[in-house]
Amino acid sequence: MDWQLGVFSGNLARGHRVAAKLQAGTVFVNTYNENEVNVPLGGFKNSGHGRENCVDTLKADTQTKSIYVNVQDVTEHCF
Repeated sequence: MDWQLGVFSGNLARGHRVAAKLQAGTVFVNTYNENEVNVPLGGFKNSGHGRENCVDTLKADTQTKSIYVNVQDVTEHCF
């Protein structure tokens, strides 16, 4: 799992500034470990396995491929 960091500050604007500068997949401000299952997590630097819990996961784990199949009895040559 990626790093989850918490920033606690009496100044909310400062907490947001610090959170924006941190290179971590999840940063909590004035709270900790309140994950939602539909929110992407992970993906920074070498920690974690990329994004999880989101469409980004499908994109990362999917490779597009085209497969053409002749379902007729006749073989057509292209040259």
